[in-house]
Amino acid sequence: MNKKILVGSILVLTLLLLMPSIPAIQQKTIKDRTYDDLFEQLDDVVFKDVKEINTLDLGERVKHPLLYIFVFTLLAIRGIRGFYLMMDSSNFPGIPDGLEIDNPLIFYRGAWLCFTAIVWIQLCRYVGQEMGWNWEE
Repeated sequence: MNKKILVGSILVLTLLLLMPSIPAIQQKTIKDRTYDDLFEQLDDVVFKDVKEINTLDLGERVKHPLLYIFVFTLLAIRGIRGFYLMMDSSNFPGIPDGLEIDNPLIFYRGAWLCFTAIVWIQLCRYVGQEMGWNWEE
């Protein structure tokens, strides 16, 4: 009984020691094959075409478009919310008799939101212009 356990444990130990080396050899073979494929593809590339791609005029595009959309959407929502607060707290649409403010706190909060939205938009445009992000629109 002890011999069977000893032989079984030696066999299991041998298998456990050999198992990690087999995937490592296969992984190295796959890695070498991908490098060979890349070098074959690089031989097909004409480097004059790459130089022409780099000389294209990309100045018209907005850099970081997701950030641009995110920032200006948030600022537009802020400005619209402020405008609606100003409209709801006064007789803003019909001003012929003069501006009558029904709730001054809400009106001034809306004015503050509109003012800060305009300031943040101008700041973002200035930063975008200085960083070369083409955010002038």
